[in-house]
Amino acid sequence: MLSTALLLLLAQAPDYQCGAYWVGGSHHDTFITAAGDTLSQVDKQGLYQGEHVYSSSQIRTTTTGYFKDGWPVGEWKVRFSDGSYAVGPCSIGAEEVVVTVTDIRKRQERGTYIKTGIWRCYTSAGQLVQTRRYEQRLDEKKKLLIRRAYVLVGDQGFVPSKEEEFSVKRNGDAPGYHVFRAAVTRDYYDTGRLQKFVRAEKNGRTIDYHPDGRVSSIERGRWYGGGIFPVYTGFTRHYSLAGQLSSVTRKIYLLFGLVNRQKHISYAEDGKKKSVRVRKFRATSVLK
Repeated sequence: MLSTALLLLLAQAPDYQCGAYWVGGSHHDTFITAAGDTLSQVDKQGLYQGEHVYSSSQIRTTTTGYFKDGWPVGEWKVRFSDGSYAVGPCSIGAEEVVVTVTDIRKRQERGTYIKTGIWRCYTSAGQLVQTRRYEQRLDEKKKLLIRRAYVLVGDQGFVPSKEEEFSVKRNGDAPGYHVFRAAVTRDYYDTGRLQKFVRAEKNGRTIDYHPDGRVSSIERGRWYGGGIFPVYTGFTRHYSLAGQLSSVTRKIYLLFGLVNRQKHISYAEDGKKKSVRVRKFRATSVLK
């Protein structure tokens, strides 16, 4: 059985921005480079052709890749602000399910793409730090679009790294589905053990795990109301490596400068309360 120290070591993810999973960005209009190359071209039929450029100011990335008649082809590259980068293939579709010829045409004209197959992550010096495999499939019986990423770990081969389940709904009488936000998200340690489970519902739940598989914390909460004045109430139970309850945090979160309240209770090894702290603050956005 692996020791806790070894599990913690194996669970360390590369400390590089190229470790990001599904990155996107805004498409750049057609432009000419200093070398005289024309990028981000769209033909007379409205289809993307040649090399195109996308960028995201939020996570500071630049994505470049090639299209042929609106389909992503060849090797794509995502560059990050710390100099690291990731390379691999893409397919058409983004977060949507291709269901009809008309939908395919729209995706060709929009130049949508999603990571697929084998991707490799490199430092700014060109050192390989991680290899991943991406895939997605539609489970018609459960009405889910499942998107997975695997990481290559030594002799273990590819082990699960991240998984998202998107709820889908029939596209009326058409033979296809509409895709909604992710209902369930799972993150894994590089050992293949589950690290975090999130169920994003009105009565949501988040479970974090220690590297050895034991529960680290459980958060349960509920959103009340709606519109511009939602209210979140919930609590988080934290557990030690020995499985003992170490603290409980209760939360009440609101919007628009209203007073939020957070109560934190810590426990001693004998189970008795050790300390109680209450924090009040004003928020400018939804907190959870």
